[in-house]
Amino acid sequence: MRFRLTGEMLIAISIYLLGFYLCLPISMIFLNSIMIYMLVFLAAALFVGGLVLLKRLKSLICFLILFAFTFLYWQITWRTNLGEISFVYYCFASLSFVFGGMALYSSKNERLIRRLFFYLTFIYFVTAITSIVGLNAYPLATREFGRGSTYDTSLDFEVYKDIYRKMNIASWSQMYGMLFAVPVSLMAWRQRKNPFYIVLCILLIWAVIASQLTFAVLLTLVFIVAMNIPRGKNDKTIIFMLVLLLVTGVILIDFDFLLSLAVDISKDAGFSFLTVKLNDLKILLLEGKAVGDAGARRDLYQTSLNTFFQNPLFGLIADGRATPGEIGFHSEFFDIIGSVGIAGLIIIVTMFIGYGKFLLKIKGDMQRDLLIILIGFIVLFIVNPVFNSPQIFMGAFFYPLISSRYCSFEKKGKRAQIDGIHISAKGKQRNVCI
Repeated sequence: MRFRLTGEMLIAISIYLLGFYLCLPISMIFLNSIMIYMLVFLAAALFVGGLVLLKRLKSLICFLILFAFTFLYWQITWRTNLGEISFVYYCFASLSFVFGGMALYSSKNERLIRRLFFYLTFIYFVTAITSIVGLNAYPLATREFGRGSTYDTSLDFEVYKDIYRKMNIASWSQMYGMLFAVPVSLMAWRQRKNPFYIVLCILLIWAVIASQLTFAVLLTLVFIVAMNIPRGKNDKTIIFMLVLLLVTGVILIDFDFLLSLAVDISKDAGFSFLTVKLNDLKILLLEGKAVGDAGARRDLYQTSLNTFFQNPLFGLIADGRATPGEIGFHSEFFDIIGSVGIAGLIIIVTMFIGYGKFLLKIKGDMQRDLLIILIGFIVLFIVNPVFNSPQIFMGAFFYPLISSRYCSFEKKGKRAQIDGIHISAKGKQRNVCI
């Protein structure tokens, strides 16, 4: 049998390489700078070559336009903070996860999809376990990855960073990427009824809580509730909504008690930083005072907004580079509109609408699950910087799409039917520009 290299195979190989490098913390122990450069450039070449072989020229053009936009954004905003390999290539990888997921969703190659799904699921499963164990020994490891230094200033972060990686503890970006695997595992459980996916979900939730990333914990809880809302207009849906309204009413009546209980539970569990952040949230919601991290974030958001209001049409494009104090660097949404104004806002909205239209072509329950994940990503996009965190794009876009495709194969056996994607008589799929 002759071996035939296809565009789908090139994209899949690219994902295998990037998944190992970006989503498995311990990989950094084995990769030096030269190997990383070789890996990332090979992955980029394979991805672009895959789109070309698949004749997805419209997708490639859209990809390049968005990549050029992120490069301009880096030139204006992030150039003084992060180098090209740290931001520009990460943006490339982030976009490749989105477009790669969309390209492979139309694949009829069940073996390729199945192997990709198992590969990424294995990475999340192992990293969740090792992160739980590692965070038990070093509770602040994930947070220290995010801040780039240890909380104890007498310690050398470079030394501890190697320790955290050898223990395969998820970094800030990796933990947020794993967070999106929670709704995916629930989706897979609903479709396949395999107990493994419940075990995976529990481990992922445990790892997120152990990381003490406050917003990650809150978003995980929202995902759990949203994914368990009954489908359709049956008795279960009505009962669930009534219970939800009742619980909401009880919460509103004694909101102070509920927040105090959450703070106390976190404190008793030994999550010192999570306790502080939850207490800050309690003060913000009950007293309207932004203190601690919440107050600092509000000020940083306001910094980017003030820059936007000074020149709402094109932001800082004419200036060429942001000066200190013009951008807050804590919200991708606010930072983009502060940097490139309404022009950037139009690109963002077009991007999300395009991807949303792609999801609306997918029929069945999985469409709603994918839309819930998209909404969760949009919220994260507003409250945190995400473009230079491709692990988040892997978790929020590629993994959900590949899991959905895997579940559709499982449901239909060897049939090559693709839910909701229109294919013409000549077999050419219509591209969607995001």
